[in-house]
Amino acid sequence: MIRAAIESLLAMKANPQADEEKDYVFVGGENLHLSPPTPTLLASGTAVVAMKKPAMQPIVEDIPDPDEPIPYMPSLGSSTEIKKLDDYNDTINTAQSFLDSRLLQFSTYSLMGGMPDSMMLLTPRQKHVQIVTEDEDFVMPFPNKKKSIVGMGWAKCPSLDRESRDCLRQLEEHGVSYEPHDTAYSVKYLAPVLPFGDCLFLSMEQLTIHTEGVEHLSPSRLRHEAAKHFYMRYAAATPEEKAKMDQTVRHLYYPDLRGGWGVSPTQARRFVALRSEKDSLIARIYQLQDRGYSWNKAAEMVYSEYAQPVLNVETYCKYMCVGSDFDSNTHFLICMTYSRHGLVSIDNDPDNRRVAWGDDIVLESLATAFQRDIFVVLVGMGQMFFLPHQPHYIEPTLSLSQSLQRSCEGGKGLSPWFLLMRMTGADRGGDHYEPMYCERLRGDGYQEFGTIGDL
Repeated sequence: MIRAAIESLLAMKANPQADEEKDYVFVGGENLHLSPPTPTLLASGTAVVAMKKPAMQPIVEDIPDPDEPIPYMPSLGSSTEIKKLDDYNDTINTAQSFLDSRLLQFSTYSLMGGMPDSMMLLTPRQKHVQIVTEDEDFVMPFPNKKKSIVGMGWAKCPSLDRESRDCLRQLEEHGVSYEPHDTAYSVKYLAPVLPFGDCLFLSMEQLTIHTEGVEHLSPSRLRHEAAKHFYMRYAAATPEEKAKMDQTVRHLYYPDLRGGWGVSPTQARRFVALRSEKDSLIARIYQLQDRGYSWNKAAEMVYSEYAQPVLNVETYCKYMCVGSDFDSNTHFLICMTYSRHGLVSIDNDPDNRRVAWGDDIVLESLATAFQRDIFVVLVGMGQMFFLPHQPHYIEPTLSLSQSLQRSCEGGKGLSPWFLLMRMTGADRGGDHYEPMYCERLRGDGYQEFGTIGDL
């Protein structure tokens, strides 16, 4: 009787409801189609529902062999994802591309000696992501040049008054329009350089380091290149042009003492002499002292007779090659300072540490060597002026830029270089140059600066 009752009860409940099974909870159970468990009978005649647990599959780890290289799998984390919303796909794609570009730049900047392209930390999502570099349209990349983050910014630039610092921030944020390229260049402070006479060439060295397509040149090499290009221009000039160039050098370095006192209370005449003859020239000075002459008078007589005054292009090139590479200098410098009343002092470089200061002639020669405009940004009391130094045409084989031929074909030329010079507020006044780094912007530049450059 009992067994028959149980069998009839089981027949009535042949299809039990799934919601009666509360013993186990399966995550994602809506995707599992499990048949209901079959009840079993015990010897006592009571019914028991036995739940069948799903069998767990063994986890097989893909462990590489000891000799097998482990591939590098770069990836982007979810923190860099920008979620797409309706009607904002274009804007978000643009923002994502910009973010990818910045992350790619960061990934290629290595603080540990650099990594190959296959070991980049990040990879782009989209194929059209490109990094816009400073001279991308105008310069062929130099193979040994390393990309790095450059520029200290105007916040760390010393000896600037508040008005000038604000003006330079505008120059960095909004840029200045450069007419030959029809674009704007953002300009920021690069780095300080030593003020001991070699500042122009140290600044130019920094520009060669941080510019694509340009070989890194030392200050001594830059001096010789400037002198070479200036003398080549002199040799190719007409007799009238040569006389004008010699006259310009003479006014700067060997002025006529009969006039010019309204500009400065003192004037300096420059000389160069061979270092191999320095001891013999000093011996001649001692001989004149033994005859009763003062040291200044004896030195003036000796150097005026045996040293070469800087009064033409040939002696100017010798003078300008005397730089901070002291062991390689073949000449030394002599400076005679005069006032209205006569000779004041003579500096004959007793320690062989005097160098020739760079000037506008050097800037124009280096602009010719690199075939790009060089602007001296004169800043002081909230005022800013761009002093241009334009290159002269030379044969492409004589240029120091590897991308000169490409730039000439494009007709746009290379990007300009900028040097900072303070009018006031600095301990060295207008005699000190410092490098400035520029990069292209997509805007039109700050209108108050106007437009610089001329084709």
